[in-house]
Amino acid sequence: HKGSDAPDAQTTYEGITYKFTNADVVAMFLEAPELFLPQYGGYCAYAVSKGKLVTVDPDVYVVLDEKLFLFSNAEARTAFENEEPGIVQVADVSWAEMESERAQRKGCFSCF
Repeated sequence: HKGSDAPDAQTTYEGITYKFTNADVVAMFLEAPELFLPQYGGYCAYAVSKGKLVTVDPDVYVVLDEKLFLFSNAEARTAFENEEPGIVQVADVSWAEMESERAQRKGCFSCF
């Protein structure tokens, strides 16, 4: 969900700027960022399950088991939801492989 442009409604965490609706949500984020961070580095969860990296539309998401999953579009979200249960485990394995390959290439996702 798109956040406010007000300076007190955004924060930078690990080099990435996150925008929230208000300063109270920023404070909650800073107390426990792992509860707010999107899965798979913010890439489309459905695409990751297929071994691909695709940018997302921040307004297209789903929360499962207190985890935020982002998607490139509504069709990807629907496909992801239709393959649950099970797709999260597939995406987790795929993401771990991508992260391993990225580490071997010294952090370059654009090398895929």
